Amino acid sequence: MELRVGTSVLGPDGQRYRVARIDKGFDPNQPRDDHGRWTSVGGSLGGNIPAFLSMVADTQGGRPSVDKFVLEHGRGYPTDAGSYVGGEVHLCYKNASLAVIADDSLTYVEGYIDVHGVPIQHAWTVNKSGVVRDVTLRDGKGIRGYFGVPIKTRYMERAILDAGVYGVLTHNQTQRLSAADPREVIQR
Repeated sequence: MELRVGTSVLGPDGQRYRVARIDKGFDPNQPRDDHGRWTSVGGSLGGNIPAFLSMVADTQGGRPSVDKFVLEHGRGYPTDAGSYVGGEVHLCYKNASLAVIADDSLTYVEGYIDVHGVPIQHAWTVNKSGVVRDVTLRDGKGIRGYFGVPIKTRYMERAILDAGVYGVLTHNQTQRLSAADPREVIQR
C-alpha cells in the first residue's frame, strides 16, 4: 500500500487513523518495538537524534546554538558488550570528564542519547576504536543510539575550569563555542 495524505492506516492501538501529513524522511517500513511503536532499532547509530536536532535548529533561525553545533559536527557511535561501565548516576558530565583525564586512551563525547525515542543530553567516552564506553549507565536498556561530538581533552579541561561546572556543550557555553575554531574543539 502506498502511504499518502488521506490514506487510512491501522495504528498500534488497533484504531484506524487518517494520514494528515507525511514528514520529510518518514519511512513507513521503519521497525517497530514490541508494543508497535516506531523505533530506530536497526536504523542509524544515532537513533532519531539527527532528526530531532534538525527540527530544533530550524526553530532557532540563524542564531548559534549547541544543538546546531552537535548536528553539524556530531556523529553516531556504536556500542558493544563492554559499552556500559556504570558510575555515579546523574553525573554523566563529571564521570566522562574524570574518566578521560584518568585514561588517555579514551575520548570525551558530548551530545545526546536516544532513550525509547526521546533525545536526552548526555556525556560518555569512546575507546580508540570509537566504541561507546558509558561510564555512567550500567546497561543499555531502552537506548537506541548515541549521537555526539568528540571533544579534545584540552578544550574540555579549559571549558570546565572556566565555567566552574562539568560539561562542554551546555547552553551556557554557546557564546564560547560559537567563537571557537572547531579544530580546537573537536577530536578527529
